[in-house]
Amino acid sequence: MNWYQMESQEVMDKLNRFKDRGLSQKEVIKRQRHYGKNELQSEKGPGFFRQFAAQFKDFMILTLLAAAGISFFASYAQGEMNLTDPLIILAIVILNALLGIYQEKKAEHSLAHLRSLQTPQCQVLRDGKRQTISSPELVPGDLVYLDTGCLVPADGRLLLTHNLSANESALTGETGSIEKTSDSLHMENLSLGDQLNMVFSGTMITTGNGLFCVTETGMNTQIGKIAGMLSHEQAPQTPLTKRLNHTGKVLGILALIICAILFFLGLQKNQPVFDMFMTSVSLGVAAIPESLPALVTIMLSLGVERMAKQCAVIRHLPAVETLGSASVICSDKTGTLTQNRMTVRNVYSTENEETLLRYFLLCNNQSGPLEHALIHYGASSGLIYTEVRKEFPVIEEIPFDSIRKRMTTLHRTPNGYLAITKGAPEFILANCHSYLDKDGSTRPLTHTMRHRLNEQIENYTANALRVIAPELPFEIKFIEITQPEQVIELNGYRITAFKVNHNVLCYGYTLEILRQGKFSAERAKEQDIPLKYWNPLQKGQTIEADGITYTPEMVLGPARKGIRLTYTTDTRPTESILRNAKESDLFICEGMYGEDDKADKARGYKHMTFREAAVLARDARVKEMWLTHYSPSLVRPDEFMDKVREIFPNAYPGKDGKSLELNFEE
Repeated sequence: MNWYQMESQEVMDKLNRFKDRGLSQKEVIKRQRHYGKNELQSEKGPGFFRQFAAQFKDFMILTLLAAAGISFFASYAQGEMNLTDPLIILAIVILNALLGIYQEKKAEHSLAHLRSLQTPQCQVLRDGKRQTISSPELVPGDLVYLDTGCLVPADGRLLLTHNLSANESALTGETGSIEKTSDSLHMENLSLGDQLNMVFSGTMITTGNGLFCVTETGMNTQIGKIAGMLSHEQAPQTPLTKRLNHTGKVLGILALIICAILFFLGLQKNQPVFDMFMTSVSLGVAAIPESLPALVTIMLSLGVERMAKQCAVIRHLPAVETLGSASVICSDKTGTLTQNRMTVRNVYSTENEETLLRYFLLCNNQSGPLEHALIHYGASSGLIYTEVRKEFPVIEEIPFDSIRKRMTTLHRTPNGYLAITKGAPEFILANCHSYLDKDGSTRPLTHTMRHRLNEQIENYTANALRVIAPELPFEIKFIEITQPEQVIELNGYRITAFKVNHNVLCYGYTLEILRQGKFSAERAKEQDIPLKYWNPLQKGQTIEADGITYTPEMVLGPARKGIRLTYTTDTRPTESILRNAKESDLFICEGMYGEDDKADKARGYKHMTFREAAVLARDARVKEMWLTHYSPSLVRPDEFMDKVREIFPNAYPGKDGKSLELNFEE
């Protein structure tokens, strides 16, 4: 059942008919009997002896046990009672089994870690009252309150949201916070990361607050399904185990065949039967590489220990060899490859650095990697987050959002009230008129000072890029745009950068693939151009031979239509967009708001509505338009496309993975 496709009222009708009062205690008890507790169940694993016996399934191990038994029998039959060989073989086999059990115990710790992701308490609405209960007591249909910093106790459908966002990296691997909504989503087969009206057990609320209806609990949650897969995972047949099994079988069969041949040859030569049997058995024992499993186990264990030091836990020993055999590993999870942690490496301040650090700690809700980095940096300078926040309590907070691009907190101080804002530098500077100097005095933010601060920001940005650039498999060329409109010719492409109208400096871009005129053999013949020059001239080369200069224009017709793509975002409609988008094959344009009643908001924040984008596309006579850069509150752009197509018919909402093949016209 796709809960995210349902309207809020439909979800309530199915799970909670009690609406504003929540579930009654009687109904809770009834559902607990049906669904069980909201906790990850752990299946009782096999006992030590069962685990120990399970390690003796390998053919090589069985062969070694048989060899030990035969070696003991041979020694006993000969009256020597030499137990050295069988005891060594048994020791190797037992060591191998114990190491296997050790690795399985590590897997159980993985399940224990998943269980630790569940929050012990949560706040619910029951019997018309907001109550604090233990998380395992939740049942489907419960109405649960969410606040900044809390762990989600179960999977559920959001009913109310206020600037709500969640970190779902535990499930999706994506490190950034996801903005949530209570609106229904009509698309099918959405991934977990795209189910914006759902919250999932074990994830964390980073900003805002909300209310959700529990849809799944315990092992039926997404994290419960992961735990279930771990608990039922069987030991894989890796290439190494397959090769060892095959080698053991081949060696064992060959040893038996050789022993049998030797035994019958001895009998044909009238040798004593017992002597020939013992000689054959001795040869068979010698042919078995009893040290091979031990050596393999020891080497794999060393590999496991080395990987453990790098924080990589291996559940099955043979998996080490499998990983080592990989030549290419593909990954798309930056937070998985890195430490998923930010660190403050440098600070630039016009005022006292300690004062700046205090502001960073005060305007901080611990909602993301940046906030935690600032807290750690403050601690290294002797400023403790909790103590600073206690000294100047937070009265009000405006969380960071994609439109304001900044966060603001209001604090009570002995001298009155203090408002602190942090965010994108360009937005902060655009709203500043003065700054604090290092001596604590307030000075006007002059044009020169603005220029100095912008240069410092650009330097930090460039330094960050220099860290990344050497690791990229291609060269990076830095081209600074200094004009309101600038044309760049590069590798057969023409890129036109044009200034648009936003709160900060923004540019749109037109990318053109130019196409030369069609080659005319008739024109080449008329001008007696040698055949060997036709191809170079067609490729745009100029040829000088025998005192004559041959140019491409002599054999090429007028330039043909190429391919033209225009892209712009974060802007109001401008004449520069209209001029540069003229007759583009594809026009990708901002559509921040689809609602007509948000036109004033679009003008205030200097964004564009769907209708305004459609007018631009129509007047520029483009072939096709994609709308993009939606407001976080706009979750169903398709609902507004009919009105857009009344203005410009060939308009489509953009989405991740959308593609279009553009071809030259003949």
